[in-house]
Amino acid sequence: MVNLALEQKRVAKEIGKATEADVALTVPPGMAREVAQRYEKDLADLFLCASVTLRPGETATAEVRKSPNRPCERCWRALPDVGENGLCARCQRAVSEG
Repeated sequence: MVNLALEQKRVAKEIGKATEADVALTVPPGMAREVAQRYEKDLADLFLCASVTLRPGETATAEVRKSPNRPCERCWRALPDVGENGLCARCQRAVSEG
């Protein structure tokens, strides 16, 4: 569902790559919502997009929009913490440690 929504936005030329997309994922009650909430911080990595926000709802849907944030020059994810050096906080730590 998320990958289909991302692909539709790419085809429509609303986004260039999934890494510049913010996804709002509506998750119905029950097991699916519990699993999504447990792994919420990992969903953007799973879907290879900029961010994933969960919201409750009765029907599972994925809404995709272009992120207003600048992309990181290393991981290409459009994140709010991209600094003056062009790197997000996660990539800055990886570069500093390496």
